[in-house]
Amino acid sequence: MREVEVREEDERGLVLRSLESALKNLERSREREGRHLKSDVQSQIRHLRKVSAGLAKEAVRIALRLKDSLLPREGGNALELQREGSEGASSSFKGDIHEEVVRLRTHVEELGRLINEREPVGKKMDFLLQEIQRELNTISSKVPQLSVVHLVLAGKERVEKIREQAQNLE
Repeated sequence: MREVEVREEDERGLVLRSLESALKNLERSREREGRHLKSDVQSQIRHLRKVSAGLAKEAVRIALRLKDSLLPREGGNALELQREGSEGASSSFKGDIHEEVVRLRTHVEELGRLINEREPVGKKMDFLLQEIQRELNTISSKVPQLSVVHLVLAGKERVEKIREQAQNLE
């Protein structure tokens, strides 16, 4: 009878050690996967920074072109100048993306900061990605210029990649 109890206790100990070892291996595997996911998200954030920098340059070019278009032309009569001025003012409002670019950059930087936090960030990250997507949509609707559209599409692609990875982060 005593021998059976000893074997049972040995078996229990063996099972518990095996379980503990398996759990440690699982934890190490999750940490390794988390590091890879974090690295990929950081890479996507770097690309988003490049997109926002490109959009900032485009915003400056667009503002300069709009400013030039608002300057009165020599030889024009007063009615033409007034009409051109009002058309230029409405197009300058539509083409001015500076504010959206500033917000985009702010959201991207916050996303970069957030990915380095130790606590769960899924919901916060999802919110920031939604805001980044909103700014990109606004920019593309204000300026349907090909160079801007290419940058916006590149940004949207990065947002989607981050969103996919964010679902796997805790």
